[in-house]
Amino acid sequence: MGLVLGGVLFLLMLILPAPAGLGAAAWRVAAAGVLMATWWVTEAIPIPATALLPLALFPLLGVADISDAAAPFANPIIYLFLGGFLIARAMEGTGLPRRIALSSIRLLGARPRSIIAGVMVSCAFLSMWVSNTATALMMLPIGLSLVALMPGGESDEADEEKRRFGTALMLGIAYACSIGGMGTLIGTPPNAFLAGFMLESYGVTIGFAEWMLLGVPLVLVGLPLCYLVLTRIAFREEPDEGPSVEDCLWACRRERLERRKRELAREIGRDQKDADRSGANPQLDEQLAELQRLALQRDALQH
Repeated sequence: MGLVLGGVLFLLMLILPAPAGLGAAAWRVAAAGVLMATWWVTEAIPIPATALLPLALFPLLGVADISDAAAPFANPIIYLFLGGFLIARAMEGTGLPRRIALSSIRLLGARPRSIIAGVMVSCAFLSMWVSNTATALMMLPIGLSLVALMPGGESDEADEEKRRFGTALMLGIAYACSIGGMGTLIGTPPNAFLAGFMLESYGVTIGFAEWMLLGVPLVLVGLPLCYLVLTRIAFREEPDEGPSVEDCLWACRRERLERRKRELAREIGRDQKDADRSGANPQLDEQLAELQRLALQRDALQH
């Protein structure tokens, strides 16, 4: 439906005359924009493929030649983002954020304030090399697993202390990712946008190392201040005892099993549809068996 709707709107705008004050080329660009927006919203085709439409449409519409249409795609900032996305995908696949967080907790200890410090340091370090949003998404399940380990339920005071710890940890993840993102050019998109704007508008080149000369000191100052505000001012109370380092390891192990279980469930859903269409799928039985093994491992860790 979206595929047809986008094509109809695109052709309709090309047929209609351009509004007063708007050139013909600009009107064609607007038609291409409507087509792309429609296909983006409806996901009629893969979103990355939609982003490549200007390469084909602008030369055909006479808006720009192929070299001018391809120039924005070859902007160094785009490749900078691409490198950050590739690093983030590699980190997620190898479990590096979890390993860094556990190493920080082992080094700093398993007291509640130490856990918050370890997680914040991990988030800030990772956000310097990948998008801060991606880092927050990777670290959030680890933080929730750590909150679940805190003692609570014995009294209203214990529940309140657990809630305060959880709030401080979640805010610590968010703030640490934002602070760490200021450290490098690829830490957050606005950094790269600013570098691109300075280069195109004023001819000023801001290199990776030049940015770090300003960004890293800001991180080194901002992260401890944020930690002190969260743990000493906003959430001064903490539980009398926190989880052991071994408990933190088991929590991250459970989180990894749960993530693999969700991924496997999605794979089984897709393969089940294929099996319904084709009548057989040899991988489905293996996936179901693996899902059952993961469930048994998760139950063993919970006990």
